[in-house]
Amino acid sequence: MSGDKEVLIGLDASEDQIKSRDLTRYQYLHFAVHGILAFDLPNLNEPALILATKPYTKEDGFLTLSEIYQLKLNADLVTLSACKTGLGLRM
Repeated sequence: MSGDKEVLIGLDASEDQIKSRDLTRYQYLHFAVHGILAFDLPNLNEPALILATKPYTKEDGFLTLSEIYQLKLNADLVTLSACKTGLGLRM
């Protein structure tokens, strides 16, 4: 892992940007975004981080729990500093 530092702000902090990057390069990842719980929105059945959306992409701007589990990471620490991230899944 290198000492690379990168900050994604505004429209650059989009779901497609996160998914297209080689996240294994980073030792630390910090997501400071809005979080949403399952069922807060219709058809959302798992917690998600809300990211920016860009036109003409297949992404909806919700980085869901299952999508987070699919990310390839090599980080020593990942911080989720979003509202509602500590509340968990509600049924």
